[in-house]
Amino acid sequence: KGPAALSLLLNRTYDLQPTSEATDYVAAAQDLLIHQRRRALVVLLTNTRDEDQPELASAARLLRQKHLVLLANLREGFFGTALQATVERFEEALRHVATVDFLARRERAHHALARVGVMTLDVTAPELPLAGLGVGGLLLFGLPPTKDAVGSGAWAEDGPVPAALRALR
Repeated sequence: KGPAALSLLLNRTYDLQPTSEATDYVAAAQDLLIHQRRRALVVLLTNTRDEDQPELASAARLLRQKHLVLLANLREGFFGTALQATVERFEEALRHVATVDFLARRERAHHALARVGVMTLDVTAPELPLAGLGVGGLLLFGLPPTKDAVGSGAWAEDGPVPAALRALR
């Protein structure tokens, strides 16, 4: 337990190789329920998109039956920059409106999860406050900003899981 367990987990998962398969939140939740019999804080560290919300909500409800669930939804720093940028051209206005719309949908999804008892964080990786909390384990899901037929974004060095691991170290 404590910081030593987190360090051990990070060291053992750092070199894991991703596959081209899409993240299956429900299967991961079912597997966790089988292996983690005692009530625990389950932290889902991810970067969700709209298409992920229904399955993520199902997995969170499943986990919530037994565990305390925290969704740490990593947000790209781009969004803060886009919201603060001065809008002078049409393309900048489109970017600003799209950013506001995306963040509003994301906030609605977080509120829906909160209604079923899931705690949520919507933060950039450097803002993630887990490192000093003595969290005993993390379940990492990497969802890249774009997807292709072979899932090449999942194993990119700048992908969400490697970025989160670097920030936590």
